[in-house]
Parts: sequence; C-alpha cells; structure tokens
Amino acid sequence: MDRLYMRIFLSFWLTVTLAGAIMAVLAYVNHPPERAFPDHNFADRAVASYAQDARVALQQGGVEGWRRYVQSHRDRSAQLFIFGEDGQPLLPRRMKRDLAPLARQVFAEKKLIITHRGRNVYFAQPFVDHLQRPAVFLVKLRLPTPPPRRGYFRPVPLLFLGVFLLVGGLVCWWLARSLTSPIQTLRNAAQQFATGNLSVRVGDAISGRSEIKELANDFDAMAARIEQQVESQQRLQRDISHELRSPLARLNVALELARQRSGHEAEPALNRIEREAELLNEMIGQLLSLNQLETAVLSLDESIDLSSLISELVADANFEAHSRQVRVEVDAFDAVVVKGSEQLLAGAIENILRNAVRYTAEDTVVQVAVSPAENQRVTLIVRDHGPGVPEASVEKIFQPFYRVDDARERRSGGTGIGLAIADRAIRRHGGTITAHNAAGGGLEVVISLPLV
Repeated sequence: MDRLYMRIFLSFWLTVTLAGAIMAVLAYVNHPPERAFPDHNFADRAVASYAQDARVALQQGGVEGWRRYVQSHRDRSAQLFIFGEDGQPLLPRRMKRDLAPLARQVFAEKKLIITHRGRNVYFAQPFVDHLQRPAVFLVKLRLPTPPPRRGYFRPVPLLFLGVFLLVGGLVCWWLARSLTSPIQTLRNAAQQFATGNLSVRVGDAISGRSEIKELANDFDAMAARIEQQVESQQRLQRDISHELRSPLARLNVALELARQRSGHEAEPALNRIEREAELLNEMIGQLLSLNQLETAVLSLDESIDLSSLISELVADANFEAHSRQVRVEVDAFDAVVVKGSEQLLAGAIENILRNAVRYTAEDTVVQVAVSPAENQRVTLIVRDHGPGVPEASVEKIFQPFYRVDDARERRSGGTGIGLAIADRAIRRHGGTITAHNAAGGGLEVVISLPLV
C-alpha cells in the first residue's frame, strides 16, 4: 500500500501547505507588521549625532550659533533644547512644562533617558556646553500620523481566498473521486457477486497500476475460480440428480409390478418402499431448489400482496393439517405489499407452515400473525405448539440437513432441507428469519421483510 499511502500523504500535505501559505499571505496583507520604534542603540546614535552638531554649533558660534542651528531645524519633526544646571534652556522659548523636570532627572541620574508621551518621544542626554559646563541635551521627536487602518477584508484578498477555495475544492474532489470511484466499482461488483452473478468482473473498469487495480485483478481471479467451482458443483449435482431419479423411476415401475404379482402379505413392505422412494424424490427436488437459491440469478421485481399470499398458503396448510386434527389460523391484518419473487416467497412461507404443522401437537392451533409495518419492514410470525427445539440447536435449524433428532425427523417425514430453503429465499429478498422457543411451549419463527 506504499503508493496509495504516498498519494494520500502528499495530497493532503500539499493541501495543508498551500492553505498555510495562503493564510500567511492573507494575514500579512491584512495585518502588516507594525514598524517598531528604533531601539536604544539607534536612539543613542541619533541623540549623539544631534549632540555633536549642537556642540559644533556652540563652539563655532556660541549662543548665536546655537540659535541659528535651532532655527534651521524648525521645519523638521525634531525640537532641540539645551538645559543648564539652573534648569533653564539656553535659548528662552515656549516649551512644555514637563521638559525641565526631565532635564533635572538627567542631571541627577547622569544617563540617557528615553520616554514616550503619546506620539511624542523624548531623548534626554548629559551634555557639556561650549564653556565646559554640565548641561542636558534634549530632543523632542514628533512621530508621524499613522496611516488609517485598512479594513480587515479587502477585495483582492477575498478574491484570492475565493480562488483558493475553488481550486482546493476541485483538487480535493478529484482526489476523493480518484480514490473512491474504483472502490465503488469493486463494491458494486461484490454486491452483484453476492446476489449470484458469478460472471461479474472489474479488471477492465479500473485503470492504472495502483494497489486498487491489483485488488481488482485479485477479485477477478477469485471470482473466476469460484465461478468454476460452483459450475462444477452444479454440474455434479445435476448429474447426480439425474442419475438418482432414473433408478427411482425404474424403482417405481418395478414396485407396481411387484404389487400386482404379490399377495397381501407383501403389501406393508411395498408401501414402505413407496414412501421411502417418494421421500428420496422429494429430497432430490429440494436439494436442487436449494442449489438454485444459492447460485442462480433470480428476478425479484414482482409486487406481491402479502395478505393475499398468506391467506392462500394458510388455506393449503389447513387442508394438510386436518389429517392430524390441527388448525392453522391467521390474525387479520392490513394489506401489505412487498417486492420479490412470489413463487420463491410462497415456497419459503409454505415450508415454515408445513414445518409448524408437522411438529405441533394434535388438537392445537398453528398461529400466524403479521405485525404492523414499522421502519419500512413487515414482520411475519408463525408459532406452533410442539416440543420446541433445544436452545443449543435453535440457531442451527436453518442449516441444510441439520437434524435436531434423527428419530423424530424420521417419524415426521422431514428431509432437513425445508427450513434451509426458507432461509435462503428470505435472505434473497433482503429479509431475515430467526427462531426461538416460545413461552408456554412450541417454536416461534419470525420473518422480517422490507416493504416496497
């Protein structure tokens, strides 16, 4: 799975990387970094430069030279002051009241002081004037008005984000489709295979050289092998059935001849031979029906009126039950329509009813009930009043040829295939069939079918 893993990993990694890069660009465009104010080293250099120029102006022109220097900086953002030890500026001029206290603080601490007040920044540094007297050189800088804050959303970033979402959506859609489309093809093929279409193949429908393509090839090889084995099994069963029914037919002819030529003493033995031959013939027919249910492709598109079907089957079961003083009764229920094969579904329900009639006690009633439709499903319940089934065998009675008790099966005439046929038929209709021992005795079989 290395190639598939790398495709998924790289695709998602590139998507995440692209998304992160775009988010970073959007964050930068909408929130550019604030320009940090110059650090202390830069402030030292700036004040030192101003101080050096002031010292030169004082040395060369005295107070008048300092005046000219200050006049030359009036149109700039910086205001320059020199304070003497008396706390007064070298040139009397209007200024903020808080400048003199700042100068006195520098005299006291003898170090550079930088302070921010609104948009104004003050640099005050110890200084030696032209007369070699201690002084304080003070620079007041007026920061420029910050540009108006740009809106959080701008047309260009929004357009860029829209393009990203569109491209990202298309890429993810293509990736998801390229990964799931062959898997869906495999799933559809597996579902057809499960319904009995053993000729389905998917190798040609999936291109490339990925692991999914290899899985498709393996599926085709498996399907071909199973189809070959099933065909061999079906052919063997058909051949065996044909070979068994031929001697059975000859046996029946010989039986009639023997009955005509023998006396009354041989009649019980001949009748026993006839019953066993009929049972064997019935078993062969049920075996072929079971094989067809498991492998054949059947049409399940008929709309079936379940109430009408059950009424007919109950009437037929009652005709057979009268010989054992048993009745089959069905509770009234609303009309229900299901989809499937009426012949197949009728055979399944008939097997359940015949099984109930066979094992229920004499002078009892086999009860048939249909529950109201819920969750788009209808439930059919058939209950007898017989001996029930040991708990360990309840889940096994739908297996072919499973016998709870061989002696009991022989007395009842069962073949061990009827419930297995019912189970396969119900499951082919998308339904379920279960059994459990009912309270008070007897076996209760529950059939659940999807509605149309």
